[in-house]
Amino acid sequence: MEAKKLYILDYHDLYLPYVKQINELKSFDSQTYASRSIFFLNKNNVLKPCAIELATEDPTPRGKRVFTPPKNNQRDWMWDLAKAHARTNDSGFHQLYSHWYEVLSPFQFLINVFMKLLKHKDLRIWASISLLKLISHLD
Repeated sequence: MEAKKLYILDYHDLYLPYVKQINELKSFDSQTYASRSIFFLNKNNVLKPCAIELATEDPTPRGKRVFTPPKNNQRDWMWDLAKAHARTNDSGFHQLYSHWYEVLSPFQFLINVFMKLLKHKDLRIWASISLLKLISHLD
């Protein structure tokens, strides 16, 4: 820890509120997990995964499993699946949070055009409040 060679990629708290909702979907016949991963920075400056925790909404110890890499370069399918879940959480986070502006930019454009059409100050305030209410209901 003193050498700062351990890194944590923690999506546990971010994804856990949605795990139960996703797992209860009727059209979704597999399980999703919230992940927490620990990486070690080796002497070649490459991050190597040390452990991956996958958690469901179940608060008991049964709802959390920790996976570690296999010994002696053997094949371990559970480790491969844990890495796939961790990668999915990481790519989902990247797509949602890094590209959020692309989702909102059409709304911003339309609001700017709409506001330019309104000349009266009171109408602009009313339209702003109405549009904010509309956007808040999109969640």
